[in-house]
Amino acid sequence: MAVSKVAIKNVHLFDGFSFHSSSTVVIDGDRFGSPNDTTGAEIIDGQGGFLIPGLIDSHVHIRDTKTLESFTEWGVTAAVDCGCWPVDLMQSLREHSTKAGVPALRCAGIVATAPGSVHSTFPGLPPSALLAGAHQAEQFVENRVSEGVDLIKIVADFPGPNQDTVNALVAAARKRSKRSIIHASTSVAFNMALQARPDIITHAPMDEVLDLETVAVMAAARIVSIPTLTMEEALCNIKIRPNVDYSNARLSVERQFAAGIPIFAGTDSNDSPMARVTHGESIHRELELLVGAGLSPLEALRSATVEPAHYFDFDSGIIQMGRLANAVLLRSDPLVDIKATRNIRMVWCRGTRVF
Repeated sequence: MAVSKVAIKNVHLFDGFSFHSSSTVVIDGDRFGSPNDTTGAEIIDGQGGFLIPGLIDSHVHIRDTKTLESFTEWGVTAAVDCGCWPVDLMQSLREHSTKAGVPALRCAGIVATAPGSVHSTFPGLPPSALLAGAHQAEQFVENRVSEGVDLIKIVADFPGPNQDTVNALVAAARKRSKRSIIHASTSVAFNMALQARPDIITHAPMDEVLDLETVAVMAAARIVSIPTLTMEEALCNIKIRPNVDYSNARLSVERQFAAGIPIFAGTDSNDSPMARVTHGESIHRELELLVGAGLSPLEALRSATVEPAHYFDFDSGIIQMGRLANAVLLRSDPLVDIKATRNIRMVWCRGTRVF
């Protein structure tokens, strides 16, 4: 239901660090307006609820526009697609993500892997994704940039691209002013990723706990972690490999957090029949698992709002005059119990009430 101006009164307002009581928030068009100007606005009684920015899922995989739209039901108003092909699908999703009531989107496009890797068997992955060596890295990145990607996704795996190729891809991405994100779900892959010094490493090892020296190197390099604990939990539940244990992923994140590594909430939500992680809903499980790995409810909430919004340049993540009006009205306080993020009363995306 689209309304040009709305005043939400009697709410606790999250400012990125705490809640302010008895607040009024004005949505004027697709932006937050002045809280002192409610002229002509539809008045909504927030009933003492807790108003937070729309949530951001920093690792998803989307196959159609209907799926993208479905995120808002769960309070997710922005997302980062970490692997999307063919190119016309990615471009159509990005175009759709600019419409009223639809989550904003950042995309990595086609991922870089190697012939014979697990990812090389993914349906529809084009031959250009399979790199035989470091000499192909610059062309791969150049192709993705021409397609309009926001970041470069690299899969560290065994078998998969060798270290020189991974290093060359990160260097080529940096040369073209694109952030690089490396998939690494085993300890060997993680160390390969770390040697390349990307901007982001996604997933957490399920076979071993990251040692303190590795964590210290990651912290010193200011590499962001998107651990996707929801996916790691799902894969461990089905015993994707005999040596996996969810506690390895959880303890690795505990060490990352203790070392001051930036951690963003990402779920790896997808439609795969093997280990399906539900779009939208899974962000709430991710926040719960992050709290279980040592983050406070405040730090978990920031990992899905203000921090990724700033990093990925989303015009959201905070409720502030002039910013894109993405907001979620909760019935209870998520800083007391992070599970409160599930207790949604209303959602606005780009100023449009969608729930």
